[in-house]
Amino acid sequence: MKVVSSFSESKEIAFPESNEDSFSISKSCITLCDGASQSFASRLWSTKVAKNFAQRSVAITSGTVNPIIHDYLSEIDVASLSWAEAVSFENGSFSTILRLSLRNDRKLLIESVGDCLCAYETPDRTVATFPYQKPEDFEANPNTLSSRCEHNKNLFAKIQKRSINMRVSRRFLCNKLRNRRQEKTAFSRVGYRNRTFVLMMTDALGQWLCGDKQRNFRKLSELVTEKDFRSLISELRERKEIRVDDTTLLKVQI
Repeated sequence: MKVVSSFSESKEIAFPESNEDSFSISKSCITLCDGASQSFASRLWSTKVAKNFAQRSVAITSGTVNPIIHDYLSEIDVASLSWAEAVSFENGSFSTILRLSLRNDRKLLIESVGDCLCAYETPDRTVATFPYQKPEDFEANPNTLSSRCEHNKNLFAKIQKRSINMRVSRRFLCNKLRNRRQEKTAFSRVGYRNRTFVLMMTDALGQWLCGDKQRNFRKLSELVTEKDFRSLISELRERKEIRVDDTTLLKVQI
């Protein structure tokens, strides 16, 4: 499992450093996080969450979030904060998370807290999405991981999971002809072929994809360069087909 393409566009094109999306890659996990813009230091928080849950193959629980909180707090100089920043800091930082983990049994585990989206083709070539299915699903406030312990108490109830069998099984039906040069072999596949691609994206792009899954999945899969991605996002924003928000896309080869 590896990321073959990664693209990200800030909601403020002139200020790419303001992008609050983060992703991290390890040998067995890939994480994508979207920091909540209205919260304190959301870029730092989303980066910490993405990195920690990619490097540590542990369940996403309130207990496993706590070390991330301690690490995050160690980088905040509370004494130097203005009054307004201090109030924002007390309210906490928030981020969604989407994590892919490829297990030893070739099952792909998708874990989600919030509205980052995973999209993939099923064996019958239709496009499935997780955790949301329709554009209107993105209208509700998403669940998040917080830098305030009290906001993570019911975290277990917020986590959504899906397991996908990535194994390939083949059933061959041979039609042997007298002329071996014309011998034909037909087969059916159950499960997923090697070189299956999964797309991970933050919510603005996910909402757009769900509007026409087959067409939009194909468009995103065909993107090759950062220029292609930036051109598509600019076009969608101009036509008001996508919300102006930090937008990130990862193409993952399984």
